[in-house]
Amino acid sequence: MRAHRRRIAVIFQEPRLLPHLDVADNVAFALRAAGVRRAERRRRARALLDDVGLGGFADRRVRGLSGGEQQRVALARALCAEPDLLMLDEPLAAVDPNRREGLRRLIVELQRARGVTTLLITHDRTEAAELGEQPRWRAMRARRGHRASLPRGRAPAAASGGRARRASARESNADRPGHRTSTSTT
Repeated sequence: MRAHRRRIAVIFQEPRLLPHLDVADNVAFALRAAGVRRAERRRRARALLDDVGLGGFADRRVRGLSGGEQQRVALARALCAEPDLLMLDEPLAAVDPNRREGLRRLIVELQRARGVTTLLITHDRTEAAELGEQPRWRAMRARRGHRASLPRGRAPAAASGGRARRASARESNADRPGHRTSTSTT
């Protein structure tokens, strides 16, 4: 499958918003690329902004937002694409510690409501323990040059049919000699 057809969304440590677009257009960027009409893009972006607690921010510029607000815009943008897999790369690292817990709860709430499989990359053990216990989340431990360890017997929830069986087989065969596994270099 071509990369632009994969239903994967990524939220990075830095929100990576487009400064020349307002908040709603940042959220709806994937819809614009998909050819969705402007009125529908704006409607869906405003609904997602309501979901992340930024309902009145649609017409604002992203430069004036706090770090936590920018990360919520990035979360809304990722969810706007309706992904099968949501990858979070240290999404709370740059957020003020006083706001981190609220954003963590929001991520879990939105992930549960939409039922999207989520992969979290973090160095925060508390965050990993709390979020790794959620249904449809994948908890991994990786060390430089070593295979990431995954919980056994649980296929990725976003996979269906043959994809789920192949993913489950990869997990159960991971310790067999000669079996190819992915490695982490972080």
